[in-house]
Amino acid sequence: MTIRAWAVREGDERLLEPTTDELRALLDDPAAVVWVDLDENGTEEERLLTDVFSFRHLVVEDVFEEALPKIDEHPGYLYLILHGVHPRYQKPHDLRTYELDLFLGERFVLTHHPAISPAVQHVRDRIRRDPTLMRKGAAYVAHALIDHLVDAYVPLMEEFERVVDRLEADIYLPKRPDVLERIMDLKGSLQKIRRVGIHQRDILRRLRTPGVPNVPAEALPFFADIHDHFVRVFDLADSVRDMVQANLDAFVSVQSYRMNEIVKVLTLISTLMLPLHLIAGIYGMNFEHMPELGWKYGYPAVLVLMAVIAGSLLVLFRRRGWF
Repeated sequence: MTIRAWAVREGDERLLEPTTDELRALLDDPAAVVWVDLDENGTEEERLLTDVFSFRHLVVEDVFEEALPKIDEHPGYLYLILHGVHPRYQKPHDLRTYELDLFLGERFVLTHHPAISPAVQHVRDRIRRDPTLMRKGAAYVAHALIDHLVDAYVPLMEEFERVVDRLEADIYLPKRPDVLERIMDLKGSLQKIRRVGIHQRDILRRLRTPGVPNVPAEALPFFADIHDHFVRVFDLADSVRDMVQANLDAFVSVQSYRMNEIVKVLTLISTLMLPLHLIAGIYGMNFEHMPELGWKYGYPAVLVLMAVIAGSLLVLFRRRGWF
């Protein structure tokens, strides 16, 4: 079980790290702001959510199951599911996201995530150095978490652009058999971003709207800034997706062109060999009365004839620009 908790109280400069048993009293204290962080799925975590925070059973089930981003309003708190870039799988060709469940109340924030969450680690280290952020209120803690989660998409999209630029150059190289695989990996990663981003963009738009529970009016510009950042990320992802599709179209065109060149060469060779095969076939017949068979110069004459025919065809093809 890994349950971490931090709290600040009005008039107290210390950053408190309460135990699970102390949380209930702090949650009832109107002068306290509490942040609880969970990174496992277990009985103790479930008991904390249901007994201490009194969350509904269906909400607790959503916490421990994977889901797309969403925002739900409940009496006394907001429940958000957000997706961030997984720190172990943040390459364009191998991208995964992790789920961050976030509960925002008037004086508390609760987060649940896998064992690794860069956003949680960043904000946790920040408040340990200086708990001023928590003294501002729960909404500002939630803002810091979401802001860091969204910011992680920016360098990822920049890396996507660099990878696509390199891919565009590799398309025209003759010996790069992995190009198509790389293109499809990029398309899959961008589809993941789009599937998550469509819902996450709507969540962030909702958070910037006046009247959202537990988000004070003075905090709305900060959430609006997050929304603007993510909209730029989403637009950039669409742009990169179009570039990848263009690269796929170019790759197919290049492969078709190369195949056409191969077919053209084979066709020219077949056309050259056709009259030669005809001559060889005629003189390969076993008839008794074939005057040329008894001619002293018949064999070299046929070879010269074949060479003349082949040379004439080559000159004709060259003049027509076929090779």
